[in-house]
Amino acid sequence: MTSFKLDRLDTVLSALQDLSLTGEIANQELIRSQIEDALQMPTDDPLVAELILHPYVLKEYAQSLAERTTPDKADTERNALIKNLVWKRTDDERVVRARKFQSEGGVYYGMPLHTGAGAYAIINDEPVLLTILPRELRDELFIMTALGSLSRPEVRMLAALSFSTPSDHGPVFTFQVSEQFYDLPPGLVLQDRSDLDIKALNRFQIVDRILTRIRMLDFWGFESVSQVFSPHRFRTREIMPRRTERLYRCFDIEDQLALRTAFLLIKAATLWSHGERTFGEDACANLFFGLEGCLRLVYRRMSHGNTFELKPTTAHIARLFPQMPGYPWMLEDAYAKRIQIVHPEARGQIGWLPNIYADDFYENYGMAIDLFYYATTGDTLPVTDL
Repeated sequence: MTSFKLDRLDTVLSALQDLSLTGEIANQELIRSQIEDALQMPTDDPLVAELILHPYVLKEYAQSLAERTTPDKADTERNALIKNLVWKRTDDERVVRARKFQSEGGVYYGMPLHTGAGAYAIINDEPVLLTILPRELRDELFIMTALGSLSRPEVRMLAALSFSTPSDHGPVFTFQVSEQFYDLPPGLVLQDRSDLDIKALNRFQIVDRILTRIRMLDFWGFESVSQVFSPHRFRTREIMPRRTERLYRCFDIEDQLALRTAFLLIKAATLWSHGERTFGEDACANLFFGLEGCLRLVYRRMSHGNTFELKPTTAHIARLFPQMPGYPWMLEDAYAKRIQIVHPEARGQIGWLPNIYADDFYENYGMAIDLFYYATTGDTLPVTDL
Protein backbone atom coordinates (compact mmCIF):
# COMPACT_ATOMS: atom_id res chain seq x y z
CA MET A 1 0.00 0.00 0.00
CA THR A 2 1.10 3.56 -0.54
CA SER A 3 0.17 6.57 1.56
CA PHE A 4 -0.18 8.53 -1.69
CA LYS A 5 -2.99 6.33 -3.00
CA LEU A 6 -4.55 5.73 0.40
CA ASP A 7 -4.88 9.48 0.89
CA ARG A 8 -6.62 9.76 -2.46
CA LEU A 9 -8.89 6.82 -1.68
CA ASP A 10 -9.82 8.24 1.73
CA THR A 11 -10.68 11.61 0.16
CA VAL A 12 -13.06 10.00 -2.33
CA LEU A 13 -14.62 7.69 0.28
CA SER A 14 -15.19 10.67 2.56
CA ALA A 15 -16.94 12.47 -0.30
CA LEU A 16 -19.13 9.43 -0.96
CA GLN A 17 -20.00 9.23 2.74
CA ASP A 18 -21.02 12.89 2.73
CA LEU A 19 -23.10 12.27 -0.35
CA SER A 20 -24.93 9.31 1.19
CA LEU A 21 -25.65 11.21 4.41
CA THR A 22 -26.42 14.72 3.19
CA GLY A 23 -27.00 14.39 -0.55
CA GLU A 24 -24.13 16.79 -1.23
CA ILE A 25 -20.36 16.69 -1.62
CA ALA A 26 -18.70 19.21 0.67
CA ASN A 27 -15.23 19.26 -0.91
CA GLN A 28 -16.14 19.35 -4.60
CA GLU A 29 -13.16 21.38 -5.78
CA LEU A 30 -10.71 19.09 -4.01
CA ILE A 31 -12.26 16.01 -5.62
CA ARG A 32 -12.33 17.63 -9.05
CA SER A 33 -8.70 18.65 -8.71
CA GLN A 34 -7.65 15.17 -7.66
CA ILE A 35 -9.46 13.41 -10.48
CA GLU A 36 -8.27 15.96 -13.02
CA ASP A 37 -4.72 15.31 -11.87
CA ALA A 38 -5.16 11.52 -11.98
CA LEU A 39 -7.02 11.29 -15.28
CA GLN A 40 -5.54 14.35 -16.99
CA MET A 41 -8.96 15.62 -18.03
CA PRO A 42 -10.04 19.26 -18.50
CA THR A 43 -12.41 19.98 -15.62
CA ASP A 44 -12.72 23.58 -16.83
CA ASP A 45 -15.21 22.05 -19.29
CA PRO A 46 -18.53 22.45 -17.38
CA LEU A 47 -19.92 19.11 -18.57
CA VAL A 48 -16.73 17.22 -17.66
CA ALA A 49 -16.70 18.94 -14.25
CA GLU A 50 -20.32 17.89 -13.69
CA LEU A 51 -19.91 14.26 -14.74
CA ILE A 52 -16.71 13.73 -12.75
CA LEU A 53 -18.66 14.38 -9.54
CA HIS A 54 -21.51 12.01 -10.36
CA PRO A 55 -21.81 9.29 -7.66
CA TYR A 56 -21.43 6.50 -10.23
CA VAL A 57 -18.14 7.97 -11.49
CA LEU A 58 -16.85 8.55 -7.96
CA LYS A 59 -17.66 4.94 -7.05
CA GLU A 60 -15.84 3.64 -10.14
CA TYR A 61 -12.84 5.82 -9.30
CA ALA A 62 -12.83 4.67 -5.65
CA GLN A 63 -13.10 1.04 -6.75
CA SER A 64 -10.13 1.44 -9.09
CA LEU A 65 -8.04 2.97 -6.32
CA ALA A 66 -9.14 0.30 -3.85
CA GLU A 67 -8.10 -2.52 -6.17
CA ARG A 68 -4.60 -1.04 -6.24
CA THR A 69 -4.26 -0.24 -2.53
CA THR A 70 -6.24 -2.76 -0.47
CA PRO A 71 -6.06 -6.07 -2.35
CA ASP A 72 -5.27 -8.12 0.77
CA LYS A 73 -8.24 -6.68 2.73
CA ALA A 74 -5.91 -5.95 5.64
CA ASP A 75 -7.66 -2.68 6.43
CA THR A 76 -10.96 -3.95 7.85
CA GLU A 77 -12.60 -0.57 8.43
CA ARG A 78 -11.70 0.88 5.05
CA ASN A 79 -12.72 -2.26 3.16
CA ALA A 80 -16.08 -2.43 4.95
CA LEU A 81 -16.70 1.15 3.86
CA ILE A 82 -15.67 0.37 0.29
CA LYS A 83 -18.00 -2.63 0.19
CA ASN A 84 -20.97 -0.58 1.38
CA LEU A 85 -20.35 2.45 -0.82
CA VAL A 86 -18.65 1.11 -3.93
CA TRP A 87 -19.92 -2.34 -4.77
CA LYS A 88 -23.52 -1.90 -3.67
CA ARG A 89 -25.74 -2.63 -6.66
CA THR A 90 -27.90 0.18 -7.94
CA ASP A 91 -31.64 -0.15 -7.36
CA ASP A 92 -32.62 2.11 -10.23
CA GLU A 93 -35.76 1.00 -12.03
CA ARG A 94 -33.87 1.19 -15.31
CA VAL A 95 -30.34 1.58 -16.61
CA VAL A 96 -28.69 2.75 -19.81
CA ARG A 97 -26.62 -0.13 -21.14
CA ALA A 98 -23.69 0.92 -23.30
CA ARG A 99 -22.28 -1.93 -25.37
CA LYS A 100 -19.00 -1.91 -27.28
CA PHE A 101 -17.73 -4.13 -30.09
CA GLN A 102 -14.45 -5.72 -31.06
CA SER A 103 -12.63 -4.61 -34.17
CA GLU A 104 -11.26 -7.99 -35.25
CA GLY A 105 -13.65 -9.86 -37.52
CA GLY A 106 -16.34 -7.18 -37.40
CA VAL A 107 -17.96 -5.21 -40.21
CA TYR A 108 -20.22 -2.51 -38.83
CA TYR A 109 -23.24 -0.53 -39.96
CA GLY A 110 -21.82 2.78 -41.13
CA MET A 111 -24.61 5.19 -40.15
CA PRO A 112 -26.12 6.23 -36.81
CA LEU A 113 -29.55 5.03 -35.73
CA HIS A 114 -31.67 6.80 -33.10
CA THR A 115 -34.90 5.20 -31.93
CA GLY A 116 -35.56 6.99 -28.64
CA ALA A 117 -35.22 3.88 -26.48
CA GLY A 118 -31.99 2.93 -28.24
CA ALA A 119 -29.17 4.47 -30.18
CA TYR A 120 -26.39 3.16 -32.38
CA ALA A 121 -23.57 5.65 -32.79
CA ILE A 122 -20.00 5.86 -34.02
CA ILE A 123 -17.96 7.56 -31.31
CA ASN A 124 -14.22 8.11 -31.74
CA ASP A 125 -14.29 5.69 -34.71
CA GLU A 126 -15.90 2.98 -32.57
CA PRO A 127 -19.43 1.56 -32.89
CA VAL A 128 -21.42 1.85 -29.66
CA LEU A 129 -24.89 0.55 -28.87
CA LEU A 130 -26.93 2.22 -26.13
CA THR A 131 -30.27 0.90 -24.91
CA ILE A 132 -32.58 1.81 -22.06
CA LEU A 133 -33.25 -1.30 -19.99
CA PRO A 134 -36.00 -1.60 -17.40
CA ARG A 135 -35.08 -3.63 -14.36
CA GLU A 136 -37.07 -6.72 -15.45
CA LEU A 137 -35.03 -7.02 -18.68
CA ARG A 138 -31.49 -6.23 -17.62
CA ASP A 139 -30.94 -9.57 -15.86
CA GLU A 140 -33.60 -11.64 -17.60
CA LEU A 141 -31.04 -14.11 -18.91
CA PHE A 142 -27.30 -14.24 -18.65
CA ILE A 143 -25.16 -16.88 -20.32
CA MET A 144 -21.44 -16.71 -19.57
CA THR A 145 -20.47 -15.47 -23.02
CA ALA A 146 -20.37 -12.04 -24.61
CA LEU A 147 -23.38 -12.84 -26.79
CA GLY A 148 -25.12 -14.41 -23.82
CA SER A 149 -25.24 -11.07 -22.04
CA LEU A 150 -27.32 -9.45 -24.79
CA SER A 151 -30.70 -8.14 -23.68
CA ARG A 152 -33.94 -8.05 -25.65
CA PRO A 153 -33.58 -4.37 -26.63
CA GLU A 154 -30.02 -5.04 -27.82
CA VAL A 155 -31.12 -8.01 -29.94
CA ARG A 156 -33.86 -5.85 -31.44
CA MET A 157 -31.39 -3.10 -32.36
CA LEU A 158 -28.79 -5.52 -33.76
CA ALA A 159 -31.47 -7.29 -35.80
CA ALA A 160 -32.63 -4.00 -37.31
CA LEU A 161 -29.05 -3.08 -38.21
CA SER A 162 -28.14 -6.56 -39.50
CA PHE A 163 -31.19 -7.66 -41.47
CA SER A 164 -32.35 -4.54 -43.29
CA THR A 165 -29.68 -4.57 -46.01
CA PRO A 166 -30.10 -7.33 -48.60
CA SER A 167 -27.33 -9.74 -49.51
CA ASP A 168 -27.13 -12.90 -51.54
CA HIS A 169 -23.67 -13.82 -50.27
CA GLY A 170 -23.47 -13.94 -46.50
CA PRO A 171 -23.72 -11.30 -43.77
CA VAL A 172 -23.30 -7.68 -44.81
CA PHE A 173 -22.60 -6.72 -41.20
CA THR A 174 -20.96 -8.71 -38.44
CA PHE A 175 -21.29 -7.41 -34.88
CA GLN A 176 -18.48 -8.87 -32.81
CA VAL A 177 -20.00 -8.24 -29.40
CA SER A 178 -17.56 -7.27 -26.68
CA GLU A 179 -17.90 -8.42 -23.08
CA GLN A 180 -17.29 -4.79 -22.11
CA PHE A 181 -20.49 -2.93 -21.34
CA TYR A 182 -21.62 -0.38 -18.79
CA ASP A 183 -24.95 -0.37 -16.98
CA LEU A 184 -25.19 3.34 -16.25
CA PRO A 185 -27.73 5.14 -14.06
CA PRO A 186 -30.17 7.08 -16.26
CA GLY A 187 -29.32 10.46 -14.76
CA LEU A 188 -25.70 10.11 -15.82
CA VAL A 189 -26.59 9.96 -19.52
CA LEU A 190 -30.21 11.01 -19.95
CA GLN A 191 -30.28 13.71 -17.30
CA ASP A 192 -33.89 14.99 -17.30
CA ARG A 193 -34.73 13.51 -20.69
CA SER A 194 -36.28 10.13 -21.38
CA ASP A 195 -34.78 9.54 -24.85
CA LEU A 196 -31.31 8.68 -26.07
CA ASP A 197 -30.93 11.82 -28.17
CA ILE A 198 -27.86 13.68 -29.39
CA LYS A 199 -27.34 15.40 -26.03
CA ALA A 200 -27.42 12.03 -24.28
CA LEU A 201 -24.81 10.69 -26.69
CA ASN A 202 -22.59 13.70 -26.02
CA ARG A 203 -22.83 13.02 -22.30
CA PHE A 204 -22.04 9.35 -22.83
CA GLN A 205 -18.99 10.20 -24.93
CA ILE A 206 -17.49 12.10 -21.98
CA VAL A 207 -18.55 9.42 -19.47
CA ASP A 208 -16.93 6.75 -21.61
CA ARG A 209 -13.70 8.71 -21.78
CA ILE A 210 -13.69 9.17 -18.00
CA LEU A 211 -14.39 5.49 -17.28
CA THR A 212 -11.81 4.32 -19.81
CA ARG A 213 -9.14 6.45 -18.16
CA ILE A 214 -10.16 5.28 -14.69
CA ARG A 215 -9.52 1.71 -15.82
CA MET A 216 -6.05 2.78 -17.01
CA LEU A 217 -4.80 4.31 -13.75
CA ASP A 218 -1.22 3.41 -12.90
CA PHE A 219 0.72 4.13 -9.68
CA TRP A 220 0.82 7.91 -10.06
CA GLY A 221 -2.11 8.62 -12.32
CA PHE A 222 -3.47 8.09 -15.80
CA GLU A 223 -1.32 5.78 -17.86
CA SER A 224 -1.33 6.46 -21.58
CA VAL A 225 -0.86 2.96 -22.90
CA SER A 226 0.96 2.65 -26.20
CA GLN A 227 -0.72 -0.05 -28.26
CA VAL A 228 -1.35 -0.99 -31.87
CA PHE A 229 -4.77 0.37 -32.79
CA SER A 230 -6.91 -1.95 -34.84
CA PRO A 231 -9.60 0.19 -36.48
CA HIS A 232 -13.19 -0.96 -36.80
CA ARG A 233 -14.43 -1.52 -40.35
CA PHE A 234 -17.64 0.15 -41.49
CA ARG A 235 -19.87 -0.25 -44.51
CA THR A 236 -22.40 2.24 -45.83
CA ARG A 237 -23.06 0.84 -49.30
CA GLU A 238 -26.66 -0.28 -49.91
CA ILE A 239 -27.81 0.91 -46.46
CA MET A 240 -31.33 2.35 -46.41
CA PRO A 241 -32.02 3.88 -42.98
CA ARG A 242 -35.78 3.87 -43.62
CA ARG A 243 -35.73 0.09 -43.98
CA THR A 244 -33.66 -0.21 -40.82
CA GLU A 245 -36.07 1.98 -38.87
CA ARG A 246 -39.07 0.07 -40.24
CA LEU A 247 -37.62 -3.27 -39.17
CA TYR A 248 -36.91 -1.84 -35.72
CA ARG A 249 -40.45 -0.47 -35.33
CA CYS A 250 -42.05 -3.73 -36.50
CA PHE A 251 -39.95 -5.93 -34.22
CA ASP A 252 -42.07 -6.83 -31.18
CA ILE A 253 -39.82 -7.06 -28.16
CA GLU A 254 -42.31 -9.49 -26.57
CA ASP A 255 -42.10 -11.86 -29.55
CA GLN A 256 -40.09 -14.80 -28.23
CA LEU A 257 -39.82 -16.51 -31.63
CA ALA A 258 -38.55 -13.36 -33.36
CA LEU A 259 -36.03 -12.74 -30.56
CA ARG A 260 -34.73 -16.30 -30.67
CA THR A 261 -34.51 -16.33 -34.47
CA ALA A 262 -32.68 -13.00 -34.59
CA PHE A 263 -30.28 -14.12 -31.85
CA LEU A 264 -29.43 -17.32 -33.75
CA LEU A 265 -28.73 -15.43 -36.98
CA ILE A 266 -26.60 -12.80 -35.20
CA LYS A 267 -24.64 -15.59 -33.52
CA ALA A 268 -24.20 -17.44 -36.82
CA ALA A 269 -22.58 -14.36 -38.41
CA THR A 270 -20.33 -13.88 -35.38
CA LEU A 271 -19.15 -17.50 -35.42
CA TRP A 272 -18.57 -17.52 -39.18
CA SER A 273 -16.26 -14.51 -39.08
CA HIS A 274 -14.29 -15.70 -36.06
CA GLY A 275 -10.72 -16.62 -37.00
CA GLU A 276 -10.10 -18.85 -40.00
CA ARG A 277 -13.59 -20.39 -40.04
CA THR A 278 -12.72 -22.14 -36.76
CA PHE A 279 -16.41 -22.30 -35.90
CA GLY A 280 -17.75 -22.73 -39.42
CA GLU A 281 -19.80 -25.82 -38.61
CA ASP A 282 -21.25 -24.13 -35.51
CA ALA A 283 -22.10 -21.08 -37.61
CA CYS A 284 -24.00 -23.24 -40.10
CA ALA A 285 -25.83 -25.03 -37.28
CA ASN A 286 -27.05 -21.74 -35.82
CA LEU A 287 -27.97 -20.54 -39.30
CA PHE A 288 -30.04 -23.66 -40.00
CA PHE A 289 -31.78 -23.33 -36.63
CA GLY A 290 -32.44 -19.67 -37.42
CA LEU A 291 -33.89 -20.62 -40.80
CA GLU A 292 -36.47 -22.79 -39.06
CA GLY A 293 -37.40 -19.77 -36.98
CA CYS A 294 -37.73 -17.71 -40.18
CA LEU A 295 -40.06 -20.32 -41.69
CA ARG A 296 -42.27 -20.29 -38.61
CA LEU A 297 -42.36 -16.50 -38.61
CA VAL A 298 -43.33 -16.48 -42.30
CA TYR A 299 -46.08 -19.04 -41.67
CA ARG A 300 -47.42 -17.01 -38.77
CA ARG A 301 -47.61 -13.89 -40.94
CA MET A 302 -49.32 -15.63 -43.86
CA SER A 303 -51.81 -17.70 -41.83
CA HIS A 304 -52.12 -15.98 -38.44
CA GLY A 305 -52.10 -19.50 -37.05
CA ASN A 306 -50.00 -21.25 -34.43
CA THR A 307 -49.71 -24.73 -35.93
CA PHE A 308 -46.80 -24.72 -38.35
CA GLU A 309 -47.15 -26.33 -41.79
CA LEU A 310 -44.09 -26.57 -44.02
CA LYS A 311 -45.56 -27.12 -47.51
CA PRO A 312 -47.86 -24.07 -47.62
CA THR A 313 -45.00 -22.01 -46.17
CA THR A 314 -42.51 -22.96 -48.88
CA ALA A 315 -45.21 -22.49 -51.56
CA HIS A 316 -45.87 -19.00 -50.19
CA ILE A 317 -42.13 -18.22 -50.24
CA ALA A 318 -41.91 -19.38 -53.88
CA ARG A 319 -44.71 -16.97 -54.84
CA LEU A 320 -43.27 -14.19 -52.72
CA PHE A 321 -39.74 -14.38 -54.18
CA PRO A 322 -40.16 -15.26 -57.88
CA GLN A 323 -36.75 -13.72 -58.58
CA MET A 324 -35.24 -16.40 -56.29
CA PRO A 325 -36.74 -19.65 -57.64
CA GLY A 326 -34.17 -21.71 -55.76
CA TYR A 327 -35.43 -20.84 -52.27
CA PRO A 328 -37.72 -23.89 -51.80
CA TRP A 329 -34.95 -26.24 -52.87
CA MET A 330 -32.40 -24.42 -50.70
CA LEU A 331 -34.69 -24.81 -47.68
CA GLU A 332 -34.94 -28.55 -48.25
CA ASP A 333 -31.17 -28.82 -48.63
CA ALA A 334 -30.57 -26.75 -45.49
CA TYR A 335 -32.87 -29.07 -43.54
CA ALA A 336 -30.96 -32.14 -44.77
CA LYS A 337 -27.63 -30.59 -43.77
CA ARG A 338 -29.06 -29.60 -40.40
CA ILE A 339 -29.89 -33.26 -39.77
CA GLN A 340 -26.28 -34.18 -40.58
CA ILE A 341 -25.01 -31.67 -38.04
CA VAL A 342 -27.45 -32.49 -35.24
CA HIS A 343 -27.64 -36.28 -35.48
CA PRO A 344 -24.46 -38.42 -35.31
CA GLU A 345 -26.31 -41.20 -37.17
CA ALA A 346 -28.59 -39.38 -39.57
CA ARG A 347 -31.28 -41.65 -41.05
CA GLY A 348 -29.09 -44.70 -40.65
CA GLN A 349 -26.11 -43.10 -42.38
CA ILE A 350 -23.06 -42.43 -40.26
CA GLY A 351 -20.74 -39.63 -41.37
CA TRP A 352 -18.23 -38.13 -38.99
CA LEU A 353 -18.10 -34.90 -41.04
CA PRO A 354 -21.25 -33.15 -42.28
CA ASN A 355 -21.34 -32.40 -45.99
CA ILE A 356 -21.34 -28.60 -45.79
CA TYR A 357 -19.47 -25.94 -47.77
CA ALA A 358 -18.90 -22.21 -47.59
CA ASP A 359 -21.67 -21.52 -50.10
CA ASP A 360 -24.10 -23.32 -47.81
CA PHE A 361 -23.54 -20.56 -45.30
CA TYR A 362 -23.34 -17.60 -47.69
CA GLU A 363 -26.44 -18.38 -49.75
CA ASN A 364 -28.62 -19.51 -46.86
CA TYR A 365 -27.73 -16.46 -44.79
CA GLY A 366 -28.85 -14.18 -47.59
CA MET A 367 -32.11 -16.11 -47.79
CA ALA A 368 -32.54 -15.87 -44.02
CA ILE A 369 -32.24 -12.07 -44.20
CA ASP A 370 -34.95 -11.96 -46.90
CA LEU A 371 -37.30 -14.19 -44.91
CA PHE A 372 -36.76 -12.45 -41.58
CA TYR A 373 -37.33 -8.99 -43.03
CA TYR A 374 -40.52 -10.09 -44.76
CA ALA A 375 -41.84 -12.00 -41.74
CA THR A 376 -41.27 -8.98 -39.49
CA THR A 377 -42.36 -6.10 -41.73
CA GLY A 378 -44.56 -7.62 -44.45
CA ASP A 379 -42.29 -6.07 -47.10
CA THR A 380 -39.58 -7.67 -49.22
CA LEU A 381 -36.04 -6.47 -49.62
CA PRO A 382 -34.88 -5.51 -53.12
CA VAL A 383 -32.76 -7.83 -55.23
CA THR A 384 -29.08 -7.07 -54.73
CA ASP A 385 -25.77 -7.80 -56.38
CA LEU A 386 -23.90 -7.74 -53.05
